Amino acid sequence: MSPAADFGRLLELTLPGGGWALAISEVFFDESIEQQGNTRMLCVAGYVFRRSKAREFSRIWGNYLRRQGLPYFHMTDCAAREGVFKGWERGECDAVARELIRLTKRFSAFGFAIAINEDDYNELIGPQEGMRSAYAFALLAGMHHVLRWRQRANVSGPTSFFFESGHQHEGDANEWLRWMLGSPHLRDGLGYTGTHAFIPKSNPALHPADNLSWHWRLETVRRKDPNRKFGTRQDLLELWRATDVLAEYTRDRLMELKHYIETRAEKRNKFVRALLAARESATPLHLR
Repeated sequence: MSPAADFGRLLELTLPGGGWALAISEVFFDESIEQQGNTRMLCVAGYVFRRSKAREFSRIWGNYLRRQGLPYFHMTDCAAREGVFKGWERGECDAVARELIRLTKRFSAFGFAIAINEDDYNELIGPQEGMRSAYAFALLAGMHHVLRWRQRANVSGPTSFFFESGHQHEGDANEWLRWMLGSPHLRDGLGYTGTHAFIPKSNPALHPADNLSWHWRLETVRRKDPNRKFGTRQDLLELWRATDVLAEYTRDRLMELKHYIETRAEKRNKFVRALLAARESATPLHLR
């Protein structure tokens, strides 16, 4: 059975009455990205699909990959022409990435990407209740934007979460999901009923978030270079929609959040309340 067919079956099991699928990916240290000192920059991204759209996307994109002779898509390899893209011409790699962008915009309902420097997070915030890492923080920030999108779009129904199996923050993701079950505001707002799965990187559902996380991390790294030579990649400009959220939690914003936690938040769920109160503190997207 193909990865797309496997995912279709998984959607039927986790969302038997219909609902939403949220596929999440991350980029942490990527040698294909030029480094500007902030080598500890982490980016977590995700896309929300209606169940029927997730299944259709996975089928179409999976068939496309098979025709290209690709077992999976990973933007790091595509950009560097390494791994499964080794020996490909630049134009061939670009064509595959652009087809993924086209299908992502066609089938997904909402996307987000959250960038944060892990060293800044560890220094200023550190482990909190349910949030033991910068990854968990970025995941919470992304889920907050998904919740707000659901409210604005008047979306209801259950949501299943899908993560890449074997990634370095799998333990953090598991702990965060358990913690979210005890947070009625997030659990009910997101429609999370406890259904989630860790799926292999060959699963087509993960590839849109992998693509977005790579592009947004690159953009946040480049923005910190005072001698920046390149503008925003055209791929990111084409991928981003006005309803999507691309945000960076800078050191200054983390310092504001730290102050709020220390001076105003109550003990119970203080970290969540602080983040929600500072929900507009993420640096907005300024494309150029």
